[in-house]
Amino acid sequence: MDRRKCIFCRYYRARGNSLGRIYCPRCKRRYSFKRAERLGKIIEYFALEIPANKASKVLHLNYKTVYRVYQRLREKIAGKTKEEFRKLSGEIEIDDAYFGGRRKGNRGRAASGKTLVLGMLERDGRVFTTLPENLELGQVLDAISRHAEKGSVFYTDQFRSYKSLFIYGRHLSLNHAEKFANGRVHINGLEGFWSFAKERMLKYHGISKKHFALYLKELEFRYNHRKQDLIKIFTELW
Repeated sequence: MDRRKCIFCRYYRARGNSLGRIYCPRCKRRYSFKRAERLGKIIEYFALEIPANKASKVLHLNYKTVYRVYQRLREKIAGKTKEEFRKLSGEIEIDDAYFGGRRKGNRGRAASGKTLVLGMLERDGRVFTTLPENLELGQVLDAISRHAEKGSVFYTDQFRSYKSLFIYGRHLSLNHAEKFANGRVHINGLEGFWSFAKERMLKYHGISKKHFALYLKELEFRYNHRKQDLIKIFTELW
């Protein structure tokens, strides 16, 4: 970290003293370089997907200190996602998934005790997730009408609650019991996001329902910016 560059406004002529205090003549802020450097390291570990407990050990910091920064970043990500949201358009894949710990019993839509997530993926674009109460027709159509442009092309499986999508645009469905793709009719892109998200959720060994939405939005954001410099993005977001 360069002491001459202000961590707040990026002005390159910040001034330091022998006690490690930095003053920026542009934004008039004063801060401790040591604390700023420590914060930068925590943000870097967050960007690299290193869990808070492991990061705290490597950085020799209190776990609660690291966890607070991680959670604050997740809150900022959720706010940024909401602020920048625009409706999906074009060709859109729609599917649902269930998240939760390992347990015996039914899986998929027959599962109970897991968290339901409805996902929409704009081909060659962004993914968006939401947490409906259930997969009844009204809940599904409401979520789609609020987050997707009318007149789009929708790809789904043949679940009953998707059958009325024709009122919003062209609807093409696929019977997953027979095949997973028929030309452009598939939801493989969204299946890829589910794998991406579930693989990362396993690192946390269980997430409370209270914080699940924050973790989900973090993964949505990471997926949508996966080809960019996340360390830089999260530092600027902070």
